[in-house]
Amino acid sequence: MPKVIPRLIDDIRDSGKLGMPHWVTKVELWEKHTAVILEILCTEKPRVFRIDGVADDYFTVSDQEYWDLTQDFPSLEPPSPLAWFEYRMSGVIRSRVHGDTDLAPIVEGRVGLLMIGSERADVVGEGIPAEVRWVLTFELFLDYGGGDIQGPHGAIHIFVDAAGRIVDRPWMQTFMADGSAGITDLIAFVHPALLAFERLVYTRRRRQRISRTAPTAKRSGGRTSSTAGEHGNGTKIRPV
Repeated sequence: MPKVIPRLIDDIRDSGKLGMPHWVTKVELWEKHTAVILEILCTEKPRVFRIDGVADDYFTVSDQEYWDLTQDFPSLEPPSPLAWFEYRMSGVIRSRVHGDTDLAPIVEGRVGLLMIGSERADVVGEGIPAEVRWVLTFELFLDYGGGDIQGPHGAIHIFVDAAGRIVDRPWMQTFMADGSAGITDLIAFVHPALLAFERLVYTRRRRQRISRTAPTAKRSGGRTSSTAGEHGNGTKIRPV
């Protein structure tokens, strides 16, 4: 019988605390930011998606090493204003450049991502390009097992236009003195969620169309679907 792994978001809510990543130097700033994020996780109701299959495709099935946000992701339109994505850490990472990396020591680990998809009109800031439609913000959490849940690691921001394309490059607000280290490694944890976006947005729009046409479909004997969404070749994306 397969082992049931509890939801990471529930474990965070139940404990009400998080471990600080070891490289954080701006401790007071991290503590203030973490309190705000915990408040969101514990009081708001983000849509929760388990994307284990998408993550397995990204880390293990594919051996692609370099991923281009302008080419390898069909659409970055957020599926909802507030969402939580989580997945198990893969047992192995395959790369055509570096070969296989064995992650067996942390195979029970989990990754969590709180996504805030803000409309441009709701964002206050300077230097935001005129073509931006959405501002995506990801807060990353890593569970190394044994109750060692660390995060947030810093706010990763991505500008997206009305066609779902990235504008400029992603950037990150860190809690380090130099403010820049780690972005290249950490952005990879966001990629499975971004790969799930297109199918989730498609499913949402399909449900909206079905909702508008359901009476006609019923009279004509047609069927409607309640699938949560699939990615690519049928990988399940499950709201949980």
